[in-house]
Amino acid sequence: MPVTYITTNTTKRLGADLRQFVHSLKECRSDLREIVAVGSTMIDGANYTLFETEFGLPTGTGQPVASALADCLTSLETPVVNAVITRLG
Repeated sequence: MPVTYITTNTTKRLGADLRQFVHSLKECRSDLREIVAVGSTMIDGANYTLFETEFGLPTGTGQPVASALADCLTSLETPVVNAVITRLG
């Protein structure tokens, strides 16, 4: 199997920036996975009261926030993002 890992020279400013970006992307995805998983346990059908309370959201905003978070996580679970994290991480 060919090597696909790409070594980054972090002594260069842009190389260090790239490495930090990949690290931040990986942390962001991990944090969002946890937020979505925990948040989903606070939703009872169409009742988002506990979700709104625990996340400090105004009443009536739970559904659109939960939906936006789930959509964002879907965007971070793509083969492209996986490849960036795997090859440059």
